[in-house]
Amino acid sequence: MSSRGVSLVFSPNQASLYSADEECNIYEWDIVSGRCRQKLKEPWSVRIQCLAISANEKAKLAIGSSTGNIDVFDVGAKLSAEPNHSIGNLTTRIDALRFSSDGQILAAASRLKPGAMKLVHTGTMTVFQNWPTQRTPLHRVSALDFSCQGGVLAVGNEAGRVKLTCFVPALILSPGRERLGNLCGTLQSLLVCLGPALCAAPRKSRSQ
Repeated sequence: MSSRGVSLVFSPNQASLYSADEECNIYEWDIVSGRCRQKLKEPWSVRIQCLAISANEKAKLAIGSSTGNIDVFDVGAKLSAEPNHSIGNLTTRIDALRFSSDGQILAAASRLKPGAMKLVHTGTMTVFQNWPTQRTPLHRVSALDFSCQGGVLAVGNEAGRVKLTCFVPALILSPGRERLGNLCGTLQSLLVCLGPALCAAPRKSRSQ
């Protein structure tokens, strides 16, 4: 790499390793030979903070920047010179970036602002409006991850707490039928947030 590396992520088939450096260069490395397959200059980022890649059939590479912008590239034989999609709903540095196991949801968060977390439906690149909301007690999100089956999202914050949220597929209502609340009707796959539980941080054992 041309400068210090800032993030690494394996491809879904484990044949490649993607990396990013301080100069906003993105590299794809062949795991067997160790050679660089391609190098791409991220055109829009001032500084790359983190990378994430989906594990579904049509894999996507997401790049979180220091300005809060997220660029998404379709992973194929070669990355395009410019991102296929760009998401600008967050305005502060991206500190956490994860895809769900099926690749349908991209979660992004910044710890610089309380409640700065968004969920993106990758099929339409639309941000979910029904969760999280301003009333969701996320505080400053410092880490997040999806369970292996994709049904649970864990969100950790700087207060030392982890919020577990379960997701279940919602019925897609046909035209003319009553809609469910303010769920995004344009999404092909809707999600409803059920039963969030706030778990206290483990207590330290008392010294003898």
